[in-house]
Amino acid sequence: MCAKSVNNFQFLSGSGEMATLTRKKDWSGTPVGPIETWPQSLRTTIGIILSSKFPMFLWWGPELTCFYNDAYRPSLGQQDKHPSILGMPAKEAWPEIWDTISPLINQVLAGGEATWSADQLIPIYRNGRLEDVYWTFSYSPVNDENGKVAGVLVICNETTEAVANRRKLEESERRFRNIVKQAPLGITILQGKDFIPLMANDTYLQLVDKREEDFVGRPLFQSLPEVRDVVEPLLNGVLDTGTPFYATELPVILNRYGKKEAASFNLVYHPYREDGGTVEGIIVVATEVTESVKARHKLTESEMQFRSMVMQSPIPMTIFRGPDHVIEMANTAMFEKIWRKKESEIIGRRALDVFPELVEQKYPELLRKVLTTGKAHQELESAAIVAGNDGVKKFYLDFEYAPLFESDGSVSGIMITVNDVTERVAARNRIKENEERLAVIIEDSELGTWELDMLTQEVVLSERGLKILGTDGKPAMRSELLQHLHPDDLEVRAEAFRKAMETGRLYYESRFLWNDGSEHWVESKGKMLYDNAGKPVKMIGTVRDVTEQKSFARELERQVQQRTTELEKMNAELKSFAYVSSHDLQEPLRKIQTFISRILEREEQNLSDSGKDSFRRIQSAAKRMQTLIEDLLTYSRTNTAERRFETADINKLLAQVKTDMHEEILNSGAVIHAGDLLQIETIPFQFKQMLHNLIGNSIKFAIEGVTPHITISARIALGSSLAIPQLAHDKKYYHLSVKDNGIGFDMQYRDKIFEVFQRLHGKSEYKGTGIGLAIVKKIVENHAGIITAAGEPDKGATFDIYIPI
Repeated sequence: MCAKSVNNFQFLSGSGEMATLTRKKDWSGTPVGPIETWPQSLRTTIGIILSSKFPMFLWWGPELTCFYNDAYRPSLGQQDKHPSILGMPAKEAWPEIWDTISPLINQVLAGGEATWSADQLIPIYRNGRLEDVYWTFSYSPVNDENGKVAGVLVICNETTEAVANRRKLEESERRFRNIVKQAPLGITILQGKDFIPLMANDTYLQLVDKREEDFVGRPLFQSLPEVRDVVEPLLNGVLDTGTPFYATELPVILNRYGKKEAASFNLVYHPYREDGGTVEGIIVVATEVTESVKARHKLTESEMQFRSMVMQSPIPMTIFRGPDHVIEMANTAMFEKIWRKKESEIIGRRALDVFPELVEQKYPELLRKVLTTGKAHQELESAAIVAGNDGVKKFYLDFEYAPLFESDGSVSGIMITVNDVTERVAARNRIKENEERLAVIIEDSELGTWELDMLTQEVVLSERGLKILGTDGKPAMRSELLQHLHPDDLEVRAEAFRKAMETGRLYYESRFLWNDGSEHWVESKGKMLYDNAGKPVKMIGTVRDVTEQKSFARELERQVQQRTTELEKMNAELKSFAYVSSHDLQEPLRKIQTFISRILEREEQNLSDSGKDSFRRIQSAAKRMQTLIEDLLTYSRTNTAERRFETADINKLLAQVKTDMHEEILNSGAVIHAGDLLQIETIPFQFKQMLHNLIGNSIKFAIEGVTPHITISARIALGSSLAIPQLAHDKKYYHLSVKDNGIGFDMQYRDKIFEVFQRLHGKSEYKGTGIGLAIVKKIVENHAGIITAAGEPDKGATFDIYIPI
């Protein structure tokens, strides 16, 4: 085509590729014919297409001949359709999509409205293959000069890449949402000031116990009003500042699963922004840690309980940490029983610095071994030397070194448990020593030992035991031993064993016949041993040759019998003496007193003063002798009189004594204070005599010019409460106390005052024979009791009597 022709066709004057190709193409062979024949409507349309920067395509005429511009050119690929389809009928150019596009083309050609399709998939053949291509396009009618539709203008844009990107984005979002939905973390996105959830995954909905349709799209605090006070200030802070908020173990109260409960969460409130950077909402990521918090609290509580248990344990315990064995903690028992140091001297320090004496012992190596191997170490009765504030002390200890493990399995420390068995070891050593001593004593005491199996009747005898029984060899059965027992003593032995089965103790004496025919007395003792069911299983005991003792006992018995016959004779003589004392000796005294009285009455005026004084002295001496004889008779009767006990009211006995002593009490002005003296089993006349002597003693030894006050009291008390060593602790006693305000006595004489004829004062100072308190003591002894005396010069005396009841 010549330049002139081009100039005649201004619609093809463009410099673009498609304008050039259109100008150069020989159109005579195409359905539209040469350019010169093209109607103005076609030319105008092609001019618009070629000058447009927007992708355009034209189908023209009955054959729908193809035209397109540079902007459309890239959609045809690098080969195949371009440029071959230029001027080609549509059906030939687009066979792969003809079934898709022909209905749209026909609709436009038939006078219908223009079409519009967005992101329509219309695969085309390009780049050597059929490709899926997405288009956004419009099919519009192009009228000819007669106003009829002569062609179809396609204004299009390939959106394959956009669709692909969008699909990638949608897939990414879908995958993101799927990941979010399946995430083990609770995730929700809150929008605006009302914090309306745009979405929430299953985990989050489960955390708050809500359904998606009841939660998403509604203001947050309509769904969760119970968390508002805690959560709203935090969310507002993120919304206002754009600064994320992180929380660990945030405690909240939730109404879920039909109840109100405390829960703890690790969470992140992260702002999300629109393109302009404005914070539009908050991404919430939450993980519930309620159970782990509870578990940690339980662990903490367990550790506290463990520490409390350790601290309160009576068994010494401590914990060392690290390779330097730093003392982390120790209980009171460890401080007081083993270390004997203050807490401030111990805690936080290295064990071997605090106790350097352990360095030279085995303990450093044991600690290292437990820490490196993780194996516990235990020792029993191990000797240890520890220096405390009270000096160096040697212990025997049962101890265990137990490793303390961390969660990764490493050993971080050692727990040491100690049991002080020093006393046990010492006791065992004492037992061993005692056993050795016992063996020596048994050997020295010439005892033989034996054991009898109660089931098999087997007997084991020591060498000395065999010798004592006079047997040959070692008899294996009890029946063999019985052959050596004197026939007359078989029943004695049998009865002793019957009692042993009841009481667990065996004792009898019997005669054994030695092989040489001699007879020997043997003392047998034994103790029964039982099993856990109380069944007798063994008897152990000793045998002792008592032949010499038996002979001595027989001789002693003979002598005792003989001495008894002396004593009986002396008792008879004593009775005779008592009779003589009570009758024959007192008769002359009565006559002396009678004649002296007559002389003084009848001849007093004839006597000189010296004679009168002599007669009065004779009269006084006779009276003293009579009192002495009476006191001796009283003392004698306390030994020889029949002791018949009967229940007596001590209050009545005291009343009788006060009547008998009326003149003495009246003359002395004595005041007697007495409480309830109770009733007891007693020898009434002796008890009355005892009261008489004690009251008389108080009157006799009153301080001159001071009114005598005598206090008598009584009570029943257990021996253990009386603090008197001679009394049985588990026995009851009648305690009678007689106290006065007289001259008293020095405590060095507290035992001497009970002896016969013992006087602490001259007879010129105080009257008496020195027998009164001896009689009191004898009466108390006749009642199986004891009497004690306490006094202080010029402060009075107290006599305490204890009689078993």
